Amino acid sequence: MFKLLVCGSREIRDKEFVFKTLDFLLSKKNLSEVILIHGAQRSFDKHLEIYYGADYLADLWGKERGVQIKEFPAPWEGLPDTPKKYLKKGPYGTYWPGAGMYRNRQMLDENPDACVGFLGNRAKNSGTKNMLKLCEDKGIITKKYYI
Repeated sequence: MFKLLVCGSREIRDKEFVFKTLDFLLSKKNLSEVILIHGAQRSFDKHLEIYYGADYLADLWGKERGVQIKEFPAPWEGLPDTPKKYLKKGPYGTYWPGAGMYRNRQMLDENPDACVGFLGNRAKNSGTKNMLKLCEDKGIITKKYYI
């Protein structure tokens, strides 16, 4: 099995670019032998009533292509043993700041063969950059696309 980890900004809206990129990168692979790994993040546009984001679009691509998918949602509420002093208050409620990095390490533990990062031109991309660096440090092939 070929394991492809996709990471990226929640701000990514260009479905056509994500689909064409994944189609191109995996054009020589038998898609029934591909496992798509992602962090299950998405954003919602209230006005257009649509979801978007790199993980969400990669998930759509995988479902349309019949690819196996492994999702790793970040435990924003904290782990069962996370002390309350490590939780913070934010605009959407209480959250654990270490959740994104924890999720990235879980995805890295899946030993992906390659990693593709879709970075937003106007986004901080801190989680995506962390994931790409973790993969690079482990010697995993990485590709970065700024949208």
